[in-house]
Order: sequence, then C-alpha cells, then structure tokens
Amino acid sequence: MARRPILGVEFLLFMDTRWFRNSFIWLIVMVFVLAIAFQVFRGQSSTTKSVTMTGPGSFIAKLQQDVTSGHPVTVTQDGSTVTLDDNSGTKYQANIGEVLDIQQVLNDNNIPT
Repeated sequence: MARRPILGVEFLLFMDTRWFRNSFIWLIVMVFVLAIAFQVFRGQSSTTKSVTMTGPGSFIAKLQQDVTSGHPVTVTQDGSTVTLDDNSGTKYQANIGEVLDIQQVLNDNNIPT
C-alpha cells in the first residue's frame, strides 16, 4: 500500500512559500514608497527659527542686515507673531506682543518700510 500525501500538509507548504514570496515583494514595494514619500516631504519643509525681537542675533538685527545689504525680504504679522522670510529657505519668527504693531516696531528701529 503506497502512502498518499496528506492534502492539508501539501497545501500549507505551498501557501507558506507563496506567502513568503508575496510578502517579500510587498516589503520591497513599501520601502520604495516610503523612500519616495520621505524625499518629497523633506524637500517641502523650510526651516523656521524662533528668535527674540531685539538684541544680537534677533529679528530686528537680521532685518536690518538684510535691508542694508539689499536683499529682498518679506515680513508678515499674524497676531502677535512676526515672520521674516529672507528667500533663502530660512524663516525667522519672533513674538512682538499683543499691543505692538510691526509697522510701529520697524519705525522705532529706523527700518524703512
């Protein structure tokens, strides 16, 4: 009497190799997708530095330096936060308080507007 292979064992062995092959392919696909997503999102972010309003290395010092050297800058105010974008990929943020206006701060520091 010849031994017949058990159908369930053959099926499980076949599924194990097939599952292993498919999971390896999906792992490679996911690594590529994550690598592409990381490169896309990393390139879109800009560096924002939080600085003080006055003093050395401050918002006003950076603004005066850019204005005197002739670099175009963009200054925006959102509530009590002021942002300086010097078009180099770095943005500088400072808190000017609830009472002050950026126009007043620039005039007080002799920065042309």
